Amino acid sequence: VILPLVIFDFIDRKPIMVIGFEEVPGIDSLIDSGMEVVLLDGLSDLLLVEKLMPLFD
Repeated sequence: VILPLVIFDFIDRKPIMVIGFEEVPGIDSLIDSGMEVVLLDGLSDLLLVEKLMPLFD
């Protein structure tokens, strides 16, 4: 079982992004609530997705 990873903003106290390695259930409701959803094929993609670059700064 591979669960999605949720990125949480501790300043605003809310989740801001979901990173999944397969289809994320309820993806439309996550996007509608203002969360960014990133689907990856593998761990190496974490370094290649530009949406994730601010997390590494």
